[in-house]
Amino acid sequence: MASVEELRLTDSRRSYPMPTIALVNGHCFGAGVFAAFAHDYRIQNPSKGFICLPEIDLGVVIPLAMMQMLKQKISSPAVYRAMALEGRRVSGSTAHEWGVVDGLGGLQEALAFADKWKLVEKAKMGVWGQLKEGMFRETLQLLSPGGPLEISQWQEDVDQQRADDSAKAKARVDEFRSSSRSKL
Repeated sequence: MASVEELRLTDSRRSYPMPTIALVNGHCFGAGVFAAFAHDYRIQNPSKGFICLPEIDLGVVIPLAMMQMLKQKISSPAVYRAMALEGRRVSGSTAHEWGVVDGLGGLQEALAFADKWKLVEKAKMGVWGQLKEGMFRETLQLLSPGGPLEISQWQEDVDQQRADDSAKAKARVDEFRSSSRSKL
């Protein structure tokens, strides 16, 4: 078993050096989806809860790095479109059928999944994190300080867009008030 020191993330490592499994035991919406997809594997409760990206219905822009992560982990463009652009609520069985989750069940099934794929043994080889870094290089670059688009810059852009939209909406309301006999 690796020591705590060996497992500690350093500045040179941007990926967790061991396999991780997200156990989705109920609804998984918005940022919860990003947390689940940040893991290597996902196991979802088959009888309750949905996975959903409601941002499209809320008018919220998904950060570029999160979109890149989803694109890298959802193999089908049709599934990616259904989730990101249509905001579909996906049940456990559909999520498994679509390849969004790797299995169905609870904690026992997640442990059985780890055992079946010998994930503990693979972690002992010491290269898991490095292989993930190569596999998800584009996402990690977007998340890195000084990367093509830092999260802080993205947030500033979103905040500015919201302020602009709010100012435009207020101007429309003011114009309506001044041009009509409405009692708003």
